Amino acid sequence: MRSLFADITRAAVSSAPKATDEVRDEREAVLAHLKLLVATLRGTVWPARDYGIEDPTRIFHDYPGSVEEFRSALEGAIRRYEPRLRDAVVRHVPGDDLVLRLDIHATLLAGGRWVPVRFTSRFDSACRAEVS
Repeated sequence: MRSLFADITRAAVSSAPKATDEVRDEREAVLAHLKLLVATLRGTVWPARDYGIEDPTRIFHDYPGSVEEFRSALEGAIRRYEPRLRDAVVRHVPGDDLVLRLDIHATLLAGGRWVPVRFTSRFDSACRAEVS
């Protein structure tokens, strides 16, 4: 025999958002913003002239010397313009010379707690930038 208390408790638990859903939703929101950030050339947003990234084609003209400068600039832009991430660190992942891969490691506040997250950004010589 079920009690009224058990029915109410079960209904409350099943309708409450799960922490994993909150983390996923918040991560997706941050990912959408990171995609916008890397798709925006620095200097093109009037109120925030330093929003965005440098022209990625410049990286490949000065490769590999420009990788550290670009990595550092991306890390700075993320720290400045994505407040939901804490302790963002961008690391170069060596590989194909025609694709620059940078991993983004940070801590995200979601579901009332800080959780580690990782994103991967890729820039190619055809000026395509993506974040996943």
